[in-house]
Amino acid sequence: MKKDLKKFKPRLFRDPHKALEAIIEVYEANVEYLRLSFEEFASGQHPPSKVRGFYPYVKIDVKHSARTDSRLSYGFGPKNGVFYTTVTRPSDIYGAYLKEQIRLLLMNHDESVEIGVSDSPIPLHFALGEEYHLEKDLDPEQLETLSTYFDQPDLGDLDDEIANCTYIPGPGEPMPLSLFGAGR
Repeated sequence: MKKDLKKFKPRLFRDPHKALEAIIEVYEANVEYLRLSFEEFASGQHPPSKVRGFYPYVKIDVKHSARTDSRLSYGFGPKNGVFYTTVTRPSDIYGAYLKEQIRLLLMNHDESVEIGVSDSPIPLHFALGEEYHLEKDLDPEQLETLSTYFDQPDLGDLDDEIANCTYIPGPGEPMPLSLFGAGR
C-alpha cells in the first residue's frame, strides 16, 4: 500500500504555518514510502525498479529585494531572483526554524513561497531513522543488492560551497536559500 508521490504538485503559500504543514506532508509521505518499500525488501520482495523518495523544497521568486533589517542572517533574498533549498526533518528538528524562515521571507518580500518535491533523493539510511538497523536483518545477497534498489548517502555530493561563498549558480539555476541543502 504505497502512496502515489506524484500527487504532490508545487503549491504556493502566504502562511508560514500552512507552508510548514505542506513541507511535513511531502517529507513524511516520501519517508514513509521508503520505509514501507524497505520493509518489503527486507522481507524478501524485490522491487521491480529503483525505489526513490525525494526531499521537499522551498522556493521563492524575489521581485523586490529591499532588506528591511540589516541584522537578518536568513529569511530574505539579498537580490532579485529565484531562491531555492531542499529541507529535511521538518517535524522533529527543523520545523520551528523553517516556519520562522518562511515567515521572514513572506514579510520581507511580500511574495508567496512555493513548496514542492525536489529532485534530490532521500538516501535510505536517512529515511529509516535511528530506530532502524539497516544491515541487522538483511542477508548477504540483500546487502549486496541494496544500492540497486535504494539511494545511498553520497558524500561526494556534499560540500561547503554555499557556506564558503564559493558557489556560483549556473545560468537559469536558482540561488541558494540556505547554507546547506537537505542532504548535508
